[in-house]
Amino acid sequence: MQKQPIAMKARTIAKTLALTLTAVLYLSTANAQKDEDIPLEYRTVESIVPGTKGSYRCYKRTERNKAIYVGLRYDDEAIRKEYPAWFEADPSFLGYKTDVHNVFVSLVREVIGMEKVKALAGRNEQLYVGFNLDQNGKILKMVFYLDTTTLVTTDELYSMEELIKARFTFVPIRRTSVKLGCGFSIGTTFGEILAGEIPSLKREEQQQRETEQDFGD
Repeated sequence: MQKQPIAMKARTIAKTLALTLTAVLYLSTANAQKDEDIPLEYRTVESIVPGTKGSYRCYKRTERNKAIYVGLRYDDEAIRKEYPAWFEADPSFLGYKTDVHNVFVSLVREVIGMEKVKALAGRNEQLYVGFNLDQNGKILKMVFYLDTTTLVTTDELYSMEELIKARFTFVPIRRTSVKLGCGFSIGTTFGEILAGEIPSLKREEQQQRETEQDFGD
């Protein structure tokens, strides 16, 4: 069977990376917005949400029912300075191979607890986790997207981050000696977490395996 061109094989990965990079760009420019130029209902409301384990910067857009949480422990400017974006540093980089589906479902259930997962599923709440990674797959930063009225606490977010760092492995599909920043993301619902299956993540990991087979090291 004839292999597909690399551009087609990398399309899904590129889409995922674009979503994560968009989130990073949004976070870096949120403070630069001038409230007087934006209608009240469309303004981004920034706040610091404290926790016993760690505090988070929160950006809320009420009309979208979305809130972005990023830990204060991350230095965005330093990360961007040390790790230039993959498309600037090495456009041939193909992202990462992962095998985290079952691990992610398990750790979210572990941290949140099944009763609360059921409650969140009943509220049709969504969960998005964006990862900033270096060229070797080391996690540089995590960003969470949740509903503005979520029941998830910052302590739970912190615990999820710690378990993810301990249990996730990101393996570059094609290694590079160039220092760069890339990304990965998981988008799901608590209904999917309750059911134990995230179809989009399973498809992504299958695509990664195919890309590695055709174009990996």
